[in-house]
Amino acid sequence: MATLRLDDFLDAQYKVGLIKIDVEGAEFLVLSGSKNTLLQSRPVVIFEYGLGASNYYDTQPEMMFGFFDKEVKYQIFLIEDYLKGRPALTQEAFARQYHERTNYYFVAVAKG
Repeated sequence: MATLRLDDFLDAQYKVGLIKIDVEGAEFLVLSGSKNTLLQSRPVVIFEYGLGASNYYDTQPEMMFGFFDKEVKYQIFLIEDYLKGRPALTQEAFARQYHERTNYYFVAVAKG
């Protein structure tokens, strides 16, 4: 089965509004292949991420948080918190959600 990066598949002029990712642990790989799309379109990203799947790909929560925070300038929220206008998660709070298996569903939104 062939795989393509989202950045290579989409026309550079195409405006993406929402990305939903549920790929059983390979979320970081999908995001890495979508970096230009995230930077250009600034879509909302809904993703599943948790221990038991992501560790198969050797992805740690610090990697995921760092990608969103530093590389594409996004904030990560619990979905309910985002909908209710509550603050974004800190890196420590995101890691705690992961390690304690409290929540698996998140939303990431461009800063500013």
